[in-house]
Amino acid sequence: KLVAVDGELPRARFGREARLASSVDHPGIVRVYDVGDREAVCYLVMELLTGTTLAAAIVRDQPTLSRTLAIAGDVAETMSFAHGRGLVHRDLKPDNIFLHGDAMNPRTVIIDFGLAFALEGDADVGRLTHGDVIAGTPAYMSPEQTRAGPLGPPSDVYALGCILFELLAGAPPFDGPAAVLLSQHAFAAPRRLREVWSEAPIALDDLIDTMLAKAPDGRPSMASVAATCRGLGAKLITTDDGVQTLRDRSAVAMSPRSARAISRVAAPEIETAPTAWVLVLGALPDDVLLALAACGLSAVRDRIDALPGCDAILAAVAPGELAALVARGVPVVTLHDRSLAPVIELIRLGVADAVPSNADPATIARKVARAARWHREFKATGGV
Repeated sequence: KLVAVDGELPRARFGREARLASSVDHPGIVRVYDVGDREAVCYLVMELLTGTTLAAAIVRDQPTLSRTLAIAGDVAETMSFAHGRGLVHRDLKPDNIFLHGDAMNPRTVIIDFGLAFALEGDADVGRLTHGDVIAGTPAYMSPEQTRAGPLGPPSDVYALGCILFELLAGAPPFDGPAAVLLSQHAFAAPRRLREVWSEAPIALDDLIDTMLAKAPDGRPSMASVAATCRGLGAKLITTDDGVQTLRDRSAVAMSPRSARAISRVAAPEIETAPTAWVLVLGALPDDVLLALAACGLSAVRDRIDALPGCDAILAAVAPGELAALVARGVPVVTLHDRSLAPVIELIRLGVADAVPSNADPATIARKVARAARWHREFKATGGV
């Protein structure tokens, strides 16, 4: 991992990330072997992982129920180990969960401890990233995290609940621009899994509901989450016709998302077939175009003449130009600098979504894919 740094504080933060990750020796946490800097670039030397992130995997294909339970159980066990050693991750999300090795039976590895902190404030680790600032990824932030409140292990439990809901329903429990997400996590009741997937096991529905409790002390421990996921996974069997069934319940479709009806609050799944067109405007790297293609989107760059036929616009342009684009009636996804005031202004302009300017290409592509899907469904229903 290479990071350009400017100043002693960013350099100290980077070294702190290395010490945090290397302080926990567990097969479910990426191993850090060395840390250093050369001129204006800091580096971590880590174990080589082969495979893909969970975020990329669920764009290409939906994991089966048994695989979903296995991944959630792996993450819960690993984080239970980390919590037992006084560490809170603070940024659990599909992009920070890596499926390493054999595609049929990968090892689940948690990566990127850049926002993590030690609960005990170990002097050797430091508290350069404090628990009383807003930091994290809005779609997976706990209510206390959105309010910059004190954070502990329950905050990671909440994030895993959002991930588990997304794996089963096709989208996190809340979706929308960053400012809206913060408000929803803090105040809105999430949808129950069985509202989205009527055949979901009651125990799994109840587990996710408690993981997403607004009060931290109302959430289970990671050890309890792991035990429930393992227990449900042990009860699953697969019939000859490829249907996964609980031994003591009715049949459960292998692809639960195929039966759901998700509203705009919980965004639709991303189609893998290249059926949507995206107009890309502004200075965006080619990696973003590749990520759009991985989501099944066909993109054209800087061609305003293509606007009438496109399903979404990805724009890195000035606010004045954004207003004109929004007026065209095509959903616009744009970038922001993480500060709250610009996000609120973008919402007022009417953009479909605002993504941090330093977000990884896969995250940007997923936001654009959702906006494009909304637009296609809107047109297909005659604008209803």
